[in-house]
Amino acid sequence: MGYNIIKLEPLNPEQNKFYYNPLLIVEDSTQIREIAQLILTNGNKSVELSTGGSSGGAEWINMSIPLLTATFAYVKEFGKEKTINESIDIILQDDLKTMEEKFKKCSKAYRQFLIFKASSGSERTLSSIKSVLASNVQLFLDDKVEEFTKSPIEVNAIGNPVINMNKVFNPKLLREKPTILFVCVPETKSTYMMPLMSVFYSQVLDVCMTIKEGYPILFMLDEFANIGIIPSIANITATARSRRIGLSLGLQGVEQLSRNYGEENASDILNNLKTKVIFSGLTGESAQYVSDLAGVTTIETKSYSTNQGSTNNAQDVISNVFGGQNVSRSGVRRELITTDEVRRMDENEVLIIAHNKNPVRDNKNTYYTQKRYTSKVKK
Repeated sequence: MGYNIIKLEPLNPEQNKFYYNPLLIVEDSTQIREIAQLILTNGNKSVELSTGGSSGGAEWINMSIPLLTATFAYVKEFGKEKTINESIDIILQDDLKTMEEKFKKCSKAYRQFLIFKASSGSERTLSSIKSVLASNVQLFLDDKVEEFTKSPIEVNAIGNPVINMNKVFNPKLLREKPTILFVCVPETKSTYMMPLMSVFYSQVLDVCMTIKEGYPILFMLDEFANIGIIPSIANITATARSRRIGLSLGLQGVEQLSRNYGEENASDILNNLKTKVIFSGLTGESAQYVSDLAGVTTIETKSYSTNQGSTNNAQDVISNVFGGQNVSRSGVRRELITTDEVRRMDENEVLIIAHNKNPVRDNKNTYYTQKRYTSKVKK
């Protein structure tokens, strides 16, 4: 169809046309700090989900952010490769004095280092913070991830090493030409990959939200709850339409959003997503959410009683006598679809609740079971 096709597969880097280096995309100190915070927050979340433990409480995470921010700022300005791994090496290998000497060369880095130094106080505390940092950034020490996030360095015409930016993925591409971007991460590795993928999606969304000109974009984010925490997602879902951006988020249940973003933010995200497509098998909180969202209806009920010669004058009840028996009809309020009916929907059915329209129950249109669609796919 003439689209520019890009496939990014972080755990299979040799198949990628582009590298992805977050530090080559950021443009100011605010964005650098956001990356540091995302990596540490999602690194801690990844450890919690995979081991049941924690790689440091909120206090240690907050103390670590300025140090990681300082190394990112320094490496972006003075680093040879300008990568996250180059930053991690500084944290793991340098003592407090050596770091300070380096960071004095970069005002952005030195400012963050002074914030860190004020809270750390000693080499002993630094050692503990290094331990927390090492646990939360260990994904970037993975050989495949390191390869995927490196800078493609080539020798220019006069023999100097330079970064070939044409081989670095930049989200601006999505606005500049009709592009389909596939991001492929095995579902079994989603928790492990959280620190990287949360940064990736945050950067892509932020860049596309900032650049209003160019082509419209539709994001289809399957297994959304497993790609990491994106702090700005509630605001993005509220304002994306004005930037000609559509969002389609795939969830196993609304509980996943609450777990990652808290009750209030989860509610905001769901309210901002105007169309819900519900599949069968939902239970618990998710089934109740769908039932409440669908609303209520009124159904007619009948009751029968034997006429004993008295007259029933109750309001809104119509009584007819048939052979000595009263037939009473009345309206009863009930859910349009109950939680049990949500769970027991046929597997070929979907329930669609769109904005202020009435709910629609329809059949799936699965492309992979129909020749009229599969015949169009090039093998």
